[in-house]
Amino acid sequence: IDVDTGDVVFEWRSLDHVDPSESYVPPSSTEISGSGEDPQSPWDYFHINSIDKNQDGDYLISARHVSCVYKVSGKDGHVIWRLNGAKSDFYLDGFQFSFQHDARWISDDEDETVISLFDNGSNGLNQTQPHSTGQIIRINHKTKIATADLNLDPPFADGHAHIAKSQGNFQQLPGGNIMMGWGNDAFWTEYAGADHEIVFYGALGWRNVMNYRIHKFDNWVGLPLTKPALWTYSKHGAPGKPMYCYVSWNGATEIKSWKFYGSESKDGPWQVLAAVKKDGFETVYAHDDSFTWTYAEALDADDLVLGTSEAEKTFT
Repeated sequence: IDVDTGDVVFEWRSLDHVDPSESYVPPSSTEISGSGEDPQSPWDYFHINSIDKNQDGDYLISARHVSCVYKVSGKDGHVIWRLNGAKSDFYLDGFQFSFQHDARWISDDEDETVISLFDNGSNGLNQTQPHSTGQIIRINHKTKIATADLNLDPPFADGHAHIAKSQGNFQQLPGGNIMMGWGNDAFWTEYAGADHEIVFYGALGWRNVMNYRIHKFDNWVGLPLTKPALWTYSKHGAPGKPMYCYVSWNGATEIKSWKFYGSESKDGPWQVLAAVKKDGFETVYAHDDSFTWTYAEALDADDLVLGTSEAEKTFT
C-alpha cells in the first residue's frame, strides 16, 4: 500500500500459486484452522505470518500451515522458489523446520541466499522435534541444497526446553547478538558471541501469557500520543486524611519522576504536593492530606515536562 495515497501497489494471493492440498493443517484441526464450512469460519490452509522485502523488490513469505518459505517476485508475483513444504525446490541437508515464523533475508543473490527464521517445530496438533529453535539457513542455488549454519536451542527451564506451538521470532542485533522470543511460551533469550552464551533470559509470565515477538532496540524512545493515566483514592475523603495517587504512562521510556498537584476545584488554584522518583510501570504516591482533584506531570532527567494527565476527581 502507498501510505500517502492509499493505492494498492502490489497484491499476492496464495490460492493463485499454492494448492490447498499442500497444507499440513486440515480443516477444524486446530484453534485457528477454521472449518471451511461457512464464511464465518474459512479454512486457513496457508497462514502467512511474516513478509520481508529484499533490495530487488522480491518478497520472502513464511506460511505456517504449509511449513514452507517462498521467494515471490515483486514484479509479477510468481513463486521464484520454495524452501521446505510439500514441493520444496531444495534438499534440506541435516536439518528440518515446521510451522515456522519470522523468516527474514540476510543476503540474497543468484548463487546463494541466506535467511533466518524461528522454527516452531509444533503447531499444537503435530510436533516434529523436541523443542523450538532459531535457524540461519544457507541455500545454494547451484546444488539445490539448503544447510543450517545455525540451529540455536532454547535454554532448559522449569523442567523443559521451550516448544512454541504458535508465534515466536529470531532477531539478529547489529553487534552480532541474537534475540529469540519463544512465542506462546512467553519467554525471551539473548545470545552473545560465537559460542552463543546466554546473557539475558526473561519472561512476561510463566502461565496464561503469550508474546508474539520480542525485539531489542538500544536507542528506541517511546513518546506516546496518549496522556499519562492517573487514579487517586482516599478512604475517608476528608482534610487531614491520606490519599493515594496511582500514575502510569504506557509506552513512555524517558520518565524519571512524577510531580503531583492537588486542588479543591478542577479549575485550581493548584498546589504542588510532591515530586517522586518513577517506580516501575505504575508509581504510587501516598499523600498525608486529601484533595478533591489531582493531576500529575511526567518529568524527564532534566525535570522537563513530557506529559500531563487529566485532572481527576479523587475516588472515595
